[in-house]
Amino acid sequence: MSKPGSVETATEFTSQLFELVEAALNSGFSTALLGAFFGALAANYFAIRSETKSRLTTQLLACNEATSYSIAVFQHSLNMKRQFVVPLIAQFQEDKVRFEEQIASHATGKDIQPSQFDLDFFNYSTFTHNAEKIEQIVCSNGIVVDQTITATSFLVQSLQNLDTSFEERSKQLSFLEGLKKEESPVVVISRYFGVSLDDRVVDTRLADSIGNMSDSLDDAIFYSKYIAERTSKRSQELAKQIGKASPQPLLFSFDDNEFGHLVPTSDNFPTF
Repeated sequence: MSKPGSVETATEFTSQLFELVEAALNSGFSTALLGAFFGALAANYFAIRSETKSRLTTQLLACNEATSYSIAVFQHSLNMKRQFVVPLIAQFQEDKVRFEEQIASHATGKDIQPSQFDLDFFNYSTFTHNAEKIEQIVCSNGIVVDQTITATSFLVQSLQNLDTSFEERSKQLSFLEGLKKEESPVVVISRYFGVSLDDRVVDTRLADSIGNMSDSLDDAIFYSKYIAERTSKRSQELAKQIGKASPQPLLFSFDDNEFGHLVPTSDNFPTF
């Protein structure tokens, strides 16, 4: 059964209207009664059409809102990856390799040179977002029928993981600041990179937090882009159904040539 105010309801009503017209013309109704009868039918028909447009307009505006929030998360995530995470990881990996090489050389009598390593102790923070709002909009308005709902849940989780990884990094850096007062620079550096000096188990929580930061940010980039593309597409579809009176759908565009290398490929997300 069609829902009230749906496109299907309006179509069914049109069919029923023509059936009633034919029946009335074949009956003994007077002209006055026919006029009143069809006037009421026409009023009801246009009320249904108005209700349908109102519902579609509400969905389009919800799509626009979800698209806007998703684009904001996407842009913030891209900027954070480009300006902070990529340089941080690149420097971290480069210095870690050099430190491991010095440890290997130390076994042959060469000294480790702590002064060659400029450790990054700066505390960075994540960005504010409306991921929970995106999930609420998409789930409550019935605006999409594909995997966008699932993507919103994954987006919320990825941003929570991102916050956790930043907090863990700050916690580990604070611990190392205290360790500087108790241990030699070489020990502090080994703990920073998670590299053992003597083949014993070493704490890798700082290194792990940086890796988790990168993974969570990639997830946020992928899912926010996925959601923005689909809610934008849906708003354009709704605008066509509404017609000339439709609000302007919010479009999502992305310069793949400039920023494409920062976006993880769909190969890493096989279910999407």
